[in-house]
Amino acid sequence: MFSFIRFNFILSGVLFLLTACGGGGGGGMTMRPGESQPPPPATNTQTAFDEAGTRPTFSVGSSIRDTLQQSRPAFGSVGMNLYSPGMAPVQSLETTLSTALDRFTLSVERQDGTGFTLDTNRHYTEVTEDSSTTTNPVTNRPFAQGYISDVSRTRGAVAGVLVEWANADVTDYLAGGYWLTFDSSTQGVDMGAFIDGTDYPTPREASYSLPVTGPATYNGRAGGLYVASTGSDAELPGSTEIGEYSGRATLTADFGTMRIGGHVDRVYAGGGAIILSDGTQYAATVEPSDIEMIFQPVPINQNGTFFGDNVTFTSQEYNITNSSGSWAGQFSTVEDTRGNPRAAAGTNTGYLETAGGSRAVLTGAFYGATERFE
Repeated sequence: MFSFIRFNFILSGVLFLLTACGGGGGGGMTMRPGESQPPPPATNTQTAFDEAGTRPTFSVGSSIRDTLQQSRPAFGSVGMNLYSPGMAPVQSLETTLSTALDRFTLSVERQDGTGFTLDTNRHYTEVTEDSSTTTNPVTNRPFAQGYISDVSRTRGAVAGVLVEWANADVTDYLAGGYWLTFDSSTQGVDMGAFIDGTDYPTPREASYSLPVTGPATYNGRAGGLYVASTGSDAELPGSTEIGEYSGRATLTADFGTMRIGGHVDRVYAGGGAIILSDGTQYAATVEPSDIEMIFQPVPINQNGTFFGDNVTFTSQEYNITNSSGSWAGQFSTVEDTRGNPRAAAGTNTGYLETAGGSRAVLTGAFYGATERFE
């Protein structure tokens, strides 16, 4: 599901915000040892066709903080973000989808009362893929994905979004994706991810009848946004990269022990931009990686939520010396034909560094369904 589209055309200039991340010391998720030639320069291929808004431009010179902090999720809309000290963590988020399927909104509120709203009727929007040409691989429901952005010369918000809905009732929908915001006046930057939909109400409003025994497997997709700085084990040491990742998500729940764990593998990363230490900018090609994100088992709460500060990363190709992260999620309140929750969805953050001095931070969303989703 979350096979996010490439976005070098919309976020290439935002790298000037991010060059302090890792200080040229860390590592991208599209690192390729032994390759010395840079990819071709980034080009802007965005077209607006009949979508709303004005094409965004970036000319901001602030930078991301070296240390991004992790925030707890905002359940029922499950949201999580990495943020610099110039911004507060997320408190809540909300999405809406009109019954005519002609308007989608994403609203995020931070703990200090600040936030943003992205609206397809008011802001620059580009739909890049929909179910008229591609089948949703997780639920087979109709879907659309693309970008929404509201950007000025000093601040802005950009989101990559996928929305799916039921054929019989478009109010039965799921929306997921990520956002990136910046504010040059405070040098604040944050990266966030979200999952929201009618299957995932706030825990106090949820009506669960979780099974008392037995396993359930949820297969699906994961994806999001990453920022990396490359070390000696990378193709272009000393560069900064921002891009998207996508992969296969597998979650396994044991309702007898009330625990759930999982992983994201078959990861592809890139599609954004690379900035060298001299300021030269290039397109980041999408490449496979053997980096795997592990969600260590955590308890399932009676309200259908789960959370853990126990995300780790593994790789045979790169010597990962340190990794950490958080993940959180929620079960669908709708049962499949076997009586299990028909889906599970959530968000994650992560950090990794390698022996060669490469570092990366990421945030994203994941979603999986049972074989008997509907």
